Amino acid sequence: AKRSSKITGSKVKQNSNKQGTQAKKQPNSTYKEKSLKTVKNGYRQLRIGIDFGTSFSKVVVGVESGGGFVVIKSPNNKENCLFPSVLFYHKSSNSYSLFKKRGYTEISDLKINLIDKLKSAKLSDIYSSEEFKRCAIYLSLLVNQARNYFEENRSDMRRFHLKWGLTLGFPSAPSKKGFNKCEKVFKKLSEVSILLNETKPSEYFSQIDLFLKDIPNAKKKALELVDCDWGFIYPEILSQVVVLN
Repeated sequence: AKRSSKITGSKVKQNSNKQGTQAKKQPNSTYKEKSLKTVKNGYRQLRIGIDFGTSFSKVVVGVESGGGFVVIKSPNNKENCLFPSVLFYHKSSNSYSLFKKRGYTEISDLKINLIDKLKSAKLSDIYSSEEFKRCAIYLSLLVNQARNYFEENRSDMRRFHLKWGLTLGFPSAPSKKGFNKCEKVFKKLSEVSILLNETKPSEYFSQIDLFLKDIPNAKKKALELVDCDWGFIYPEILSQVVVLN
């Protein structure tokens, strides 16, 4: 009997060591597994689709496995589902808004200015530019608006752990080289806009630089705050079609 217990104990020790080694090999997987196990009612995968237009943008949120979708509407006009592609900036508080407020200055032509930058600048110069950062901030505010609106209007989802993802439309380009460059920039935009969603508005610009230096590490830290899936990109309005299907 004593011999049997020793063998069993040895096997348990070996198994625990093996599991520990496996955990070390996969450090990024532990948070997701733990977070989903602790939710009694399970989780739901949600995908935010943004058609980022030059004048207006449209946002929808789709739920996995035929759970329906919600078209995000403006809090200022419940009949309007189009968001002007502009930012409003308050200098003294260093904060941004999707909506016009007292003391805020309008920043327009967000997408047009970024596309102009795409035509001539190197990728490194694009990522450090105000044009890129302003678009990232705008998209992040849209993501935040979508999350809040969805949670307010889909009370049936409150009992679930919500896993958010983003699908972003990107413009077509006249050449394969231009297409690849545009694809890289908008992929970065989708990732940064999710990361910014958990950042203080006054720290937006400085945080974007930190994120771009080490996107994988930034994603790992972000998972400690919100369970999210990372950005996918599709040509223009297909971002909404993908979400709805």
